[in-house]
Amino acid sequence: MSAPVYIITGNVGAGKSTYANKLAEEIDGIVFAVDEWMKNLFQADSPEIPSFEWALERTQRIESQVLIETEKLLRLNIPVILDQAFLPRTTACAYSIGFAAEITMRKFIIWMSQKIFDGCGLKNGI
Repeated sequence: MSAPVYIITGNVGAGKSTYANKLAEEIDGIVFAVDEWMKNLFQADSPEIPSFEWALERTQRIESQVLIETEKLLRLNIPVILDQAFLPRTTACAYSIGFAAEITMRKFIIWMSQKIFDGCGLKNGI
C-alpha cells in the first residue's frame, strides 16, 4: 500500500499551514505549501502591485512542480501534505494521481478556527 496524500484547503488565515505542519510531524510526511513557494520563488521579482494574471501564472507553475515532486515522494512511500488555498487544479490533479495509482487521498477543509472533515475517518485532534 502506498503512502497517502493529504490535501489541506481553506481560506487565508484559517490555520492550514499550522495544521499541515503538525500533521507532517505526526506522520513523517512532506508538506508542499503554495504560499511558501510563491514567497521563496517569486516575491523578489514581484511587481509593486501584482496582477491576478501574474499570480495565477506563477501559481500554476508551482502546482505543476508540486505534482511532479508528489509523484516522486509517493514512489518512495512518503506521505505528502498539500497545503493550499482553494486551488482546484492542484486538487483535481492530485485526485487523478491518486485514483490512477490507487493512493489513499484524504482531504481536510480548514475553515477559520473550525476543522471540518469530509469523512476520512481521522480524529479532530491531529
